[in-house]
Amino acid sequence: ALLLHPAAARGTLDRRRLLNLAAQSSRPEPLALSPHEGLVAGAELAHGPPQFVESLDKRERKDGVPTLREAIPSLLMASLAGLTTTFGALIVFAMPQGPPPWAMAYCLSLAAGVMVTVASELVWGKSRHSLWPWVLFFAGGIVTWLLTYVASLLELDKPPVEDKEDGSRASGRSMWRLATVLFVSLTLHNFPEGMAVAVSALQSSQLGLTICIGIACHNIPEGITIAVTTYGATKSRSRALLMTFLSGIAEPLGAVSAVLIFRTFLTPEVVECLVAAVAGVMLYISLAELLPEALSTHRWLWVTAGMVTGIVVIVITSLVIDSSFGG
Repeated sequence: ALLLHPAAARGTLDRRRLLNLAAQSSRPEPLALSPHEGLVAGAELAHGPPQFVESLDKRERKDGVPTLREAIPSLLMASLAGLTTTFGALIVFAMPQGPPPWAMAYCLSLAAGVMVTVASELVWGKSRHSLWPWVLFFAGGIVTWLLTYVASLLELDKPPVEDKEDGSRASGRSMWRLATVLFVSLTLHNFPEGMAVAVSALQSSQLGLTICIGIACHNIPEGITIAVTTYGATKSRSRALLMTFLSGIAEPLGAVSAVLIFRTFLTPEVVECLVAAVAGVMLYISLAELLPEALSTHRWLWVTAGMVTGIVVIVITSLVIDSSFGG
């Protein structure tokens, strides 16, 4: 056992930690060290000082920023959750002629159900004690409406490839606008999700893995929606795969930002405000873009089934996470 007095006499451990431990006890007791610190300190007592004090001081100067070894599992989890978005593009490759109308109706309403439920959870859970999340929630929706309106005036919603054979120019243009706003909103949504996975994984590997699985479950239908709408507008499977992949990449980028850049000043209040604004964007797109496009297929049964499925997926995911970790 590594005892207090021999270590203090050798001057090998951080003086502040030793003083705190000594103040709590009047007799020598084992030091409360992490496995890594205990291993290094034990090697020091046997073979000489390996600059242990310097390593501790260096860690303290970083103000809680994790080491690369500590950050790798969290980054891998965020990458896994983000890449599941790309799995949604596989539905486009599984259908030689592209998704039929019933599949379009189901996928669009499925995404609407997912996004409405997620947005409701995000803003309702964070806005009980402050007005700002509600303000930013409505601001996110209004800004999205303004951006889509300006894009239509500037003809930025014109698809790169138009189907001229069946005269569906207007339909293709509407689908490309939907694909574009979906891509932007879900990319913005994936970024803070990556932050959440990274921060939770740094707290506990089990918690991080559970949140990673929950996020991956609703990333798949989101990826399906991006792929289906992009393919419907461009008739290009490669473009659908690219758009889905780029949206998923936002998740590991968010994790890297949380670990290396924003960790020191990203307060819970800032995160709540950002999440509330993204929730407003998601709700607007669900009600103003996804559902009208799904209803235009006139496949009412599939629209209802998709909406219910999306809601159930998110509710079950939330219940599993809450029951596993006490809410």
